[in-house]
Amino acid sequence: MKRGFVLIVVLLCTFLVPFSGQNEAEAEDIYLAGDEDDFANFEALSDVATPSDYLRTAIEYRWYTQDFDLTAGLNGGFSNKWIAHTFYDLPLGIESATLEFQIKAGEDDYSGDDDFWILFYDEDTDEFDINKKAYRVAIGNRGGTTEGLSGDEWNRGSVATIILDLSALPLPDGSTISVIEEMENFGFIDVIVTDDTAVDFYRLTIQPTTLDDVLDFFDDSIENNEIAGNNRVWWWQTRFVVSIMRQTLVHVGNSIEDGRIDRACFWLQQFYLRCDGEPWPRDVLVGPATEDLAEMVIDLMENLGCE
Repeated sequence: MKRGFVLIVVLLCTFLVPFSGQNEAEAEDIYLAGDEDDFANFEALSDVATPSDYLRTAIEYRWYTQDFDLTAGLNGGFSNKWIAHTFYDLPLGIESATLEFQIKAGEDDYSGDDDFWILFYDEDTDEFDINKKAYRVAIGNRGGTTEGLSGDEWNRGSVATIILDLSALPLPDGSTISVIEEMENFGFIDVIVTDDTAVDFYRLTIQPTTLDDVLDFFDDSIENNEIAGNNRVWWWQTRFVVSIMRQTLVHVGNSIEDGRIDRACFWLQQFYLRCDGEPWPRDVLVGPATEDLAEMVIDLMENLGCE
């Protein structure tokens, strides 16, 4: 069976056209909430913030929600209201993600202690446990002791556009945290600005895992000796095995370019079975990076819609 697997792949490799790479820009997913209109046209239906029912219930137990563009003391907006939104239907395999949003301090004097939050609030969260946050950070600097997202004091009329890397969210101590895994696990993300600051829009941009990502990781891991051929399977040709496995990924790329997603899924499944850590069929790739490689392959299969 092992020899048969090698023979099939080798035969395929004899007539494969080199894979030219995926168009990364086409793989980008953009989720927009609110209009990018510089806080104008607040009566538009597209400027309605829509938190999940679970999140709205939790917020409105003690506070209130408000739509995009509405600014405290300026255009019918109120103080002590939260601009909360839930982004749904996120892809299962996420390579990277950013969140961009434009904010403006209210025309009262209470915006200085406002925060930005990220949550993953669902039916398993205590109904009123709004403090169960994945991430919380001050919007403005606070008396020189806390550095906020805006990088300055947050006072009446202050405006800022914030772009956050969701794989490296800044913490006050200079470290970072990632919420990518939570986004993949939950399939949604809650974002909130509290509670005297207006929000023009939230834009979530996601780069799903692509074949280019898998190939780059594979090549880097080989170069860094974090992945190698399993000499317990084909001890006399470990380098040849590595070459065969990489060529399998190239064949996946050719299948994708030809619109043969079913074939791409088939070869990804074959590749995964040879690095998944299970006893059978035996893995032909070993090393500390194989687990991450297998997870990336699963992410790619999910993004392609493989069954």
